[in-house]
Parts: sequence; structure tokens; C-alpha cells
Amino acid sequence: MSSPADIEVAGVPAWMAEEQIAAPSSSNYTGNNNNNNNNGEVLPDWSVDNGPVAIGVPVLVDQEITTNAPPTTNTNTGSSNAEIASQKTWNEYFRESFTRDGRLLIITLLIIICMNIPIIKWILYPFTIFSTWIHELCHGLAAILTGGSISKIMIYPDTSGLAYTSANPNRRGFIASAGYQGTAIIGCLLLLFRRTKRGPRTGTMIIAVMMILSACIWIRNVFGFIFIFIFGILLVGSAWKLPSTYIKNVYIILAVTCTLNAITSVKDLFGSNYVVNGTTSSTDAHTMSDVVGGSYTLWAVLWLFLAIICTFIGILFAIPGPDEVADFTCCGICQDYGCFKLCNYPGQRCTKRMFGRGENAVTTTTTSSTTTGP
Repeated sequence: MSSPADIEVAGVPAWMAEEQIAAPSSSNYTGNNNNNNNNGEVLPDWSVDNGPVAIGVPVLVDQEITTNAPPTTNTNTGSSNAEIASQKTWNEYFRESFTRDGRLLIITLLIIICMNIPIIKWILYPFTIFSTWIHELCHGLAAILTGGSISKIMIYPDTSGLAYTSANPNRRGFIASAGYQGTAIIGCLLLLFRRTKRGPRTGTMIIAVMMILSACIWIRNVFGFIFIFIFGILLVGSAWKLPSTYIKNVYIILAVTCTLNAITSVKDLFGSNYVVNGTTSSTDAHTMSDVVGGSYTLWAVLWLFLAIICTFIGILFAIPGPDEVADFTCCGICQDYGCFKLCNYPGQRCTKRMFGRGENAVTTTTTSSTTTGP
């Protein structure tokens, strides 16, 4: 029979086999020589690491890792979102709202300042034209809802506009009031979705597509077509390429200018006439007074209050984003029933899934982490 030293383990080099069967020559061997170094000196127990060592594999050191992600508000997993929302005090509500909506407050303050300084108010000119487009489009959509149609829409450089519609004469009051009411409601909807994960990007893309389609189908003057079409193209590029932080800023600017325009533009209704592209024209409030009755001042005041109410609803009852608890009980009940899941869907962007960029990113990250080693 061959001696153990002559046997080479299959698949293992000879030098490893010899090392494995090598027996200690010291007569003081007790079966555990882990505390001995190469010179035969005995090392203290605290200096010996008995743990396994992996060669060529990265070792994760136990350390504290910090991120910029906000902490989850719902720390009590045993309570529903509605219960937690009902236990909030007004002090907690305002403190959390200021933390979450700091961007909204800053943008609103800057827009109000720009609107009241003649030298720099032209910075908001593109967004003022956007609000005019919303106003006139709401007139046209109201005509379509009543069974009519849109003949054409005109957007002028002085930020005024006209919508030519054909509809049942009995529905003329509804169509005339849709401009200011529709602008206020759309601004409210934009504010409601500002905290969600999908709302800013999806909302900006929907607005951009509507601008491009309306420019091609209904807008008939040169300035209106060029401006609205180019603005829509820019919004498409922003919704497609901008990071989440920047697209939220763009989205909030659109929402704030829309809601503020619904409030500030009502002052034009209190005059006896209104100038559209240099020509005197009657206002929507005068049309409501002629068709429905009442004073045009009364209709202007009603639309002003509607715009203010819609603005407060959009600010107060915002749909909570991911890892957030609703501010009010009614929103918490909707959150418990999963009504907001689609708005906060955690998947990758559609463009990444379509072009496979998300998979490439995952593969690259995995490769870079596994090739780390000496």
C-alpha cells in the first residue's frame, strides 16, 4: 500500500496535498496549533483570527451607510394610514408640509415677485402664454362636451386669445364659463399630483402632447402655432430626459402659473371691455351676464372664489408620494385602499424598459461589484 505522502488528491495540486497531510513535528502538539507562528512562538488568543478568509471576494465592512432618502413617515406598521392621518395635529401638518413642499413655496414666491416687477415679469412670458392656451382650450373642450366642435383657436403675442366654437346656443353659458373654471380645475389637478412619483413626469408629457396636437389641429394663427408647438416639443424633451428633481421643478412652475393665472386674470373681468390683439372685445363675464343673467361683476367674483378654493384644495389635499402618509383622514382611507398605487408605481421608466437601458445598468453594477479583489 502506498504511503499517504505519495497520494495526490484528484483535482488538487501536489503542493496543496502535501500541506494538508503535513504533521507537526513538535512533541508538545496538542491537536490545535493555531496559536503558534512559524517560529514556534505561542501567540496570545486575542491576536489570532480564526475566521475564514476568502481570496478574491470583496468583504463588506459593517459600517453605517447614509442616504439622502427621506425617512418613512409611517413608522407604526400596526396602524392604517387613515388612523395615523387622523392623529396628526395642525402643528405636525404645517411642519411636514413645509418640509415636503419647500420647493412649491419657493417657486410660488419667486413667481409672485416676478409678476409684480415690470422689468423682470417677462421671464414668465412663456408660462403666461401657456395659461392662455389652457384657457382657450377649455372653451373648446366644453364645446365638444356639449356636442359641438372647435372651429379654430387663436393665441396672440399680447397673451390674449380667442376660441371659435360651434355648439348649441343653449349651451353658450357653459362654454363661456369653462375658460376660467377649467384653468382653475386643471391647476388644482396639477397641484394634487405634485408629490407623487409618476405625476410630474407623466403630467408634463400629457400637457406636451396636448399642446402639439392642438397646435396641429386647431390653432390657426402663425404666432400661436409656432409658440405652442415649440413649447410642446420642449416639454416632451424635458419629460423624457430631465432627472426627477428638475422635472418636478418644471411641473410645479406649470401648476403654479396656471393656478395664479386663474386668480390674477379675473381682474380683467371687472372692466367694461377687454382688449384682444389690440381690438376691444367683451369678456366671458359679460357673455354670462347676457346669456344667464346677473351682473358681470357677480360672475367675476364667483370665478375668483372658485379659483381660490381650487388652489387651496390642490395645496392641502396633495396625493402622498412613496413612503408618505396622507395629511388628512379622507386621503388616508384612499391610500389604504390602494387608490394611489399607480401614481407611485416603483418600476423603472418606460423608456428605460423599452430600450433595455435598465437591464444594462443592473448588469454593469453587478459586474463592477463582483470583480473587486486583489
